[in-house]
Amino acid sequence: MRLHSLDLNLLVALQALLDERHVTRAGQKIGLSQPAMSDALAKLRRHFGDELLLRHGTQYDLTPLALLLRDRVAESVDSVERTFRIRGDFDPATSDRTFTIIASTNGLAVFIKPLMAQLRDAGPGVRVKVRDLNSSTGALEPALRSADALLAPRGFISGYPALDLYQDDWVCLRAADREVDHGPLTLEELVERPWVVAHDQQRAQNPALRHLAALGLEPRVELLVEDFVCLPLLVAHTDRIAVLPGRLAAWFTGHEGLDISPLPVQVPSLTEALWWHPAHSRDTGHAWFRRLVRSTAQAMAD
Repeated sequence: MRLHSLDLNLLVALQALLDERHVTRAGQKIGLSQPAMSDALAKLRRHFGDELLLRHGTQYDLTPLALLLRDRVAESVDSVERTFRIRGDFDPATSDRTFTIIASTNGLAVFIKPLMAQLRDAGPGVRVKVRDLNSSTGALEPALRSADALLAPRGFISGYPALDLYQDDWVCLRAADREVDHGPLTLEELVERPWVVAHDQQRAQNPALRHLAALGLEPRVELLVEDFVCLPLLVAHTDRIAVLPGRLAAWFTGHEGLDISPLPVQVPSLTEALWWHPAHSRDTGHAWFRRLVRSTAQAMAD
């Protein structure tokens, strides 16, 4: 199938139909009449050989193929839109470009906030869209093509251009209102206490977990959660512990019932980096954004 034989306007119609699950509402979303949207749906059904939307009363359900298409269509539309926004020159003072970053909750909490503070002055009309790292790591090649950058620790991926941002030390979070927690954290506690671990740590091969394993120590993981931000809530007033980056842990300093302690073993620091696909390297807008990211990282180090 050749691209020139396809009506790419149908891609926009397909995204609206998959998002709204309703012909009339999908038409209203993209400015098409109900008959025109019905005609677009008919063409899409013929192209895919699938009903895509199945009517149940006044509502529609997506077919299995439509569910499979939903994320791919969203990424395709986003990629096309970003392609046609690129200009030979880039003026941040007048640009309304949106930069998409794939990030974990750790990166979101620690780096995106200071980045946005700089962005407000440097490019007042520029926006940032953050996509969740956990939902984007299935296939990194298309994910990095459809996004502007990935915010992740060194060692998470390789083979792509990257910019080191900042270093972070690992610390331990434990309940401060239990008698056993008085005094320095010990290696025995790390082994004996039940752990709560974020999937982010598992996917990025958390150096703390890896280092303990190298010592022949296997933490007793009791609870797995989606991201780092949940950890303090699941540690406070329990016997559980959690190991997380110190910059994120600092957000919870002074939180009632929590104690932040250095680890009793030497663990390599985490180096957070910004990764991007080589296809973006010569984009003048992307180069400006990378300079802004570098400036934010330097300000954090000062």
